[in-house]
Amino acid sequence: MKKAVWILMLMLLLIGCAEQKQQENKTESSEVITEQEVQQENQVSLPVNEETIQPQTLAYLQAQYQPNRDETEEEIVQRMWYLANLIYFADETDFSKQADSPDGVHDCQYFEFEDLTEHLYTKNGKQQLLSAMVGGVPYLYEESGEYYHLGPWRTEPAYHCWMSSFEVVESDETRMVVDIAYDEKDLQDNITNTDTVQMVLGKENGIWLVEDFQAPAAKFPQ
Repeated sequence: MKKAVWILMLMLLLIGCAEQKQQENKTESSEVITEQEVQQENQVSLPVNEETIQPQTLAYLQAQYQPNRDETEEEIVQRMWYLANLIYFADETDFSKQADSPDGVHDCQYFEFEDLTEHLYTKNGKQQLLSAMVGGVPYLYEESGEYYHLGPWRTEPAYHCWMSSFEVVESDETRMVVDIAYDEKDLQDNITNTDTVQMVLGKENGIWLVEDFQAPAAKFPQ
């Protein structure tokens, strides 16, 4: 009799453990789904060409849309140098697609120029970009709310890949002034010229933006 009771108690204990394990598995599964849903909600739509976007460009742009508070100065400067110069690289197809503009000169159309520049430039920085001249003509062209830039026929050097060093000459929580050295290279990757340019970054709403940058690839009004 006692043996039967012990067997019954053991069976009930095992059943209870099994039910507890099933409940734990359900809870863990629910937590995984919740985390996935949160990640999906946090994903942002980027104004890029998903078919041609380069991994480094994608990572740098995502950082602009979802800023990381723990970044180092080096990471910030590298990212902003890369993105600020990539816009002037006529061969790029990360932010635009082939499409003839009404003026017949600018044959690359930005996907979402306003959205892109909102995450890359301050108001002053954007006006500077819009004033850029390349090869004696405006680099950008706007018509009916659509923005275009010069195409591959007006190829500019790949300055976004050529930063060699930098020095932060002024910095606080909302402003950074950086002197950047770069090496110009030929098609065989030989250094043909070394120069420096200053970039001023401003922080707005937790995001670092270009406030002042006269890109080497362009000319700007005095």
